[in-house]
Amino acid sequence: MVVVDIDFIHGDSLVKNTKQGYSASVAPLFKPNLSEKINSISLRESMGSLFYLERGPEHQQRRDAYTGEVSAPLTESEIRVLARHFYAGDGDIKNAFVITENPPVEVSWIPLPVWRVNFEDQLATSFYLDPISGKLISRRHDYWRLFDIFWMLHIMDYEYRSDAQNLLLTVATGVGLLAASTGLWLLFYRLAHTLLTKKCSLPARNIESISRFLHKWVSVVVGLQFLIWLGSGLGMNMIDFDAAAGRLTKIQQAASGPASAIPTIGFDTLLQHYAGTPVREISLLRWQEKLVYRVQTLDRRVLHESSDGDIISIDADLARQIAQSSYAGKGSITHQEKVTGFAVETRHHDDDSWAFYFDDGAATTVYVSVEDGRVLEHRNNSWRWFDFFWMLHIMDFDRHEDINNSLVIGFATGSLWLALTGLILVFTSLRRSSLIGV
Repeated sequence: MVVVDIDFIHGDSLVKNTKQGYSASVAPLFKPNLSEKINSISLRESMGSLFYLERGPEHQQRRDAYTGEVSAPLTESEIRVLARHFYAGDGDIKNAFVITENPPVEVSWIPLPVWRVNFEDQLATSFYLDPISGKLISRRHDYWRLFDIFWMLHIMDYEYRSDAQNLLLTVATGVGLLAASTGLWLLFYRLAHTLLTKKCSLPARNIESISRFLHKWVSVVVGLQFLIWLGSGLGMNMIDFDAAAGRLTKIQQAASGPASAIPTIGFDTLLQHYAGTPVREISLLRWQEKLVYRVQTLDRRVLHESSDGDIISIDADLARQIAQSSYAGKGSITHQEKVTGFAVETRHHDDDSWAFYFDDGAATTVYVSVEDGRVLEHRNNSWRWFDFFWMLHIMDFDRHEDINNSLVIGFATGSLWLALTGLILVFTSLRRSSLIGV
């Protein structure tokens, strides 16, 4: 798993045209409004056509941006055109069909229905597209499927391939850690005894003796890391994942604002503010007891008042209110700071953020985006311990995210060589013993 580039596994090289923007419309747009059944409305573009995507708790629908008419779900021919638009490979479309039940394991998390488009290329690429918005939700190919098999074997979840804290893995890791610890202790004991009795010498000049000599000394170095792998894996298994993910203290923010409201300024008026700047999406939503626009360009997000289009600045006071309203624990904020640039605890986000530190028993820190006030993360000591074990596990001691670094590849290769030579030496010894017995 560590040898193949993870971006290739994700299928990034197979995709294009997913981050394009649109500019101001020359024609006036239909002016939609929120209702009790609609939480947000987004203005999107697909292959030159503008449309609104209205999303509610139970459904979503597409509406023409100029006429306001509700559009039917995309047809197969439209899905094929979109799939070809997103596809960066050179294969033809093999088939396309909609999945309404029993999705394949590779996309079991995707809400149904969903369109699957298969391509005739060497990777057996499959695209999964939303039938309403036409958004490319996911892509899969044979190398991803092979990687998923390795991942299944790695975490020992043979059904859903996602539970890295299952009982089988915990028991196997515990037994492996015990075996590795005793094996490493016996190895050090034997080496120490050899050195003290001055019996250490170069091996005889035959393949088996050289292999045993190398196997023994490589085991000293690789064995320590193997012990760390097992120990860190067991450590991650023993941590409550819900606590580490911040779910115990994080309130899922519901839409807060007027139940039914029409913004003072429309999408087209706001779009004029970004003349010359490509926009990926403009969303109208309820936020902090009022109606606001969230504009996402190619490189940033900005909040605007729906009354006059003014930019909403996320200062320390407003961010503090947002952090406090997202927190369900019993602690209070002790201090705050502004975090700029890369930070390990917010490494999956490009935003600068406000950090608010709570004095609860878990040392919770809430990070709020400086750009648009999103709650980026809830971090706590459970997460920090998990992240520490994860760092040891993948051997990325800088950013804690690169599973393809040269250090882990080198030690993984050494471990594989050690296991193979160990098996060969064991079978050689068993074969010699059986021959002697005969």
